[in-house]
Amino acid sequence: MDITDTADIYMSFDGLARLRHDARSSSPAALREAAQQFEALFLQMMLKSMRTAGLGEGIFDNEQTRLYTDLLDKQVAVDIAESGRFGLAEVIVKQLGEGNQQTAPPAGPALALSREGKAGSVREVRLEPVVQKAPSAGAETAPVPTDEVLSPPPKVMSFVRDVWPHARRTAAQIGVAPEVLVAQAALETGWGEAVMRHPDGRSSYNLFGIKAGSAWSGPTVQQVTTEFRHGRRMEVVQTFRAYGSYEESFQDYGRLIRSSPRYREALETRNDPHAYIRAVAAGGYATDPAYAEKVTDILRRPYFEQVVRQVKNRVL
Repeated sequence: MDITDTADIYMSFDGLARLRHDARSSSPAALREAAQQFEALFLQMMLKSMRTAGLGEGIFDNEQTRLYTDLLDKQVAVDIAESGRFGLAEVIVKQLGEGNQQTAPPAGPALALSREGKAGSVREVRLEPVVQKAPSAGAETAPVPTDEVLSPPPKVMSFVRDVWPHARRTAAQIGVAPEVLVAQAALETGWGEAVMRHPDGRSSYNLFGIKAGSAWSGPTVQQVTTEFRHGRRMEVVQTFRAYGSYEESFQDYGRLIRSSPRYREALETRNDPHAYIRAVAAGGYATDPAYAEKVTDILRRPYFEQVVRQVKNRVL
């Protein structure tokens, strides 16, 4: 594959977007999966804390050893959570399962977890209201999540304004709305806060998680990422492309979408942002089955729509 998977359900809060969607189904299977994911995250944080509280690094430790140690901790946490030996998930399932038996909704707005983050990183977690709107004729009756904020988060405003000119140029070449590319880059990088970096701290400027591949002769950067293989999540080290600027990253993304036969259907549906991102995901852009839904979720957030309107009014 040419593209990295951004599915980090177990090991970061980035997976909470999928948890929120699964929780709406109120199914026991979704509840158990969410509980296992929380347990794996808790175990990984505990392992990291134990290592930090140790005697320090050895004389042979370096960037590579730390990378693979982190990878090992994550895989151990996932294995323990899936085996059920720790038991935290069972406690969560029992408590939340009993709580779901209530016949009336609690007073006031329900609360759901929300995040903006990148694969392999733990980012901001906040509680956001989830309100139920009266369904229109023929509409789905599921609760509609909203972000009731007076103003967009500063990191969202900064990220959108920084990348918007590049998104406009690349989007014009593809024929898709610029906000679709901005939303995709936001998901991949946690609004620019989790862009992959070189060992010396330099940014890779890789906004779309494009892997290096045998055809790439430019600079690269290594990163631990989560992939779905044969229905199982696993942490792997992958090599990704590195650029000299965000503009180069957008240009490379545009070339990939336009030139690869895998995304021919996406180009045919580019007038519909949601259909476009579904076709991109179906073309093999990511192994995360919820990838398209996560991008769509960003597109529908009121604060994102607000920033896009502001930027459009200023630029156009």
